[in-house]
Amino acid sequence: MKNVSSCLFSLAALGAATALHGAVVSANFNDLALGDPRGKQKNQQPADTGRGFGAPYWATDTGVPRIVAGDLAAPAATGYGLAQSGNPRSYQAPAYKLDDATDRRQCRPLAQKLTGTVWISFLVKNADANQAAGIDFNGRPQIANSVVGTRIVVEGGTVRVFNAGNVKAGEAIDAVPLGQAALILVRLDIGAAPNGKNDKLQLWVNPQLTANPADLPKPAFALGNTGFIGSTLAIATLGLQSYDLRTGAGQVGGILDAVTLADGEGAYAAVTGLGTP
Repeated sequence: MKNVSSCLFSLAALGAATALHGAVVSANFNDLALGDPRGKQKNQQPADTGRGFGAPYWATDTGVPRIVAGDLAAPAATGYGLAQSGNPRSYQAPAYKLDDATDRRQCRPLAQKLTGTVWISFLVKNADANQAAGIDFNGRPQIANSVVGTRIVVEGGTVRVFNAGNVKAGEAIDAVPLGQAALILVRLDIGAAPNGKNDKLQLWVNPQLTANPADLPKPAFALGNTGFIGSTLAIATLGLQSYDLRTGAGQVGGILDAVTLADGEGAYAAVTGLGTP
């Protein structure tokens, strides 16, 4: 009986530890082939790229966004500690033509839903005020354009957050230098209310990172009761966005790279490379 009890205790402790440490989701695109990120294309994308996804490929019914050559690097002053290895790659919608000002996106379900306090980081670079790039959550893969309710986008030099009702919850105007890579850091506290309207969100642009997140500088903005995630009370899918604010020929989206999300203990370290993982 003692051995059985000990075994049960060990299994329970293992389960608790797994829950405590949470999940990490990351995509730096360096393990993908250049071109269309979807599977079963001519460039033969490998399956199961990135980390923490519940589907083998990025999927949406469009081939406009591409995997392009080159990595983005966070400004040295941020102290960002996540290194990228492999072939330098990033995500962008280059040289396309659409009769509207919204681009197409890619999406993948997560292997494990993210709940509670979720930390998010990504790198972005817009060459001019017409370029845009960002991420979205809980949008169906079949939605091709970038109008997904829950999203964080950088349009030109302005960071905008839209909630699950597709209502702008906050923005930091001209916070991102054009023509330069920028680090976006987010702390999202997903509310537990049945209506999902008490989410809290803090967002930093190029912060000087610290080992302890409590010592971070003041965020670009802090939002309460945003309804950011909505009634799902979890992040279940990740979408990637790159688009041009103009219409017609010659549209070019912004560049997105090093997208990382995590919940549970060590989440901040997982998205910044600093602190205790």
